[in-house]
Amino acid sequence: MKKPFTLKGWHVLLILIGFFGTVIAANVAFMTVAVRSFPGEETRNPFEQGVKFNEKLAEKAEQEQLGWSAEIAGVSLADGAATIVVRVKDNHGGKILGLTMDGAMRRPTFDGEDRTVSWRRLDNGDFVATARDVSPGLWELTATAEGVNGERFALTSRLVIE
Repeated sequence: MKKPFTLKGWHVLLILIGFFGTVIAANVAFMTVAVRSFPGEETRNPFEQGVKFNEKLAEKAEQEQLGWSAEIAGVSLADGAATIVVRVKDNHGGKILGLTMDGAMRRPTFDGEDRTVSWRRLDNGDFVATARDVSPGLWELTATAEGVNGERFALTSRLVIE
């Protein structure tokens, strides 16, 4: 006749080691995937950008003194090309002559999909840019307008392109 099974101390030890070993292995796997997919840095060289923070504040104060404003006047997507229209106005709501603009689009959720956009001025004073190979979704537009006397106006806006 076979002896009945009895749970001994070393059985309990092996069960606990197996259980917690599985939990720890799963946690390590999930943490590894999480850190590799998003390391937590929103910008490149965050330390250097932190050091230049006061310069950014001064630029923002200069921009506010200009009294200029900018708005996204339109966004459309056709055949993988996004068209963006930006309207820049002075403090009286009029168009500003002699501006040039440059900028870029990036996906906050994906690395490697950044696009540089070239702007051209329309007759009504608006700026239009077309970016190729754009997929629908959330994008962040950063644009800088520069006046004839070196004034700079920065625009950062999130766009949902559909």
